Amino acid sequence: MKLDLPEQINSERIVLKKHTLNKEYIQLLVDSINKSRQWLGRFLSHFEEPMTFEKEEAFIKMLLSEEKEINYGIWNKKTNELMGTIGAFNPDNPDDPKSIEL
Repeated sequence: MKLDLPEQINSERIVLKKHTLNKEYIQLLVDSINKSRQWLGRFLSHFEEPMTFEKEEAFIKMLLSEEKEINYGIWNKKTNELMGTIGAFNPDNPDDPKSIEL
């Protein structure tokens, strides 16, 4: 089942915005990843090498082509700072086919 989620989800403190191929957005992700590589590497081994614009752009393109996962940037509502990313997944739950996991 293809997920049908909004472009933006607002809550009291954060805003989730779907990933885009906007060059400034991709560069912001690259800079954020490279600044946090040591911390990220503790949990995700693929952050051992510096992130490049080309690698992140290819990754975002792949994510945008997925049918069972929609990825969002997490933005601080008060400061408009990018805080990270999150994926919304459809776990194919037959009891609740419209359920989403983050």
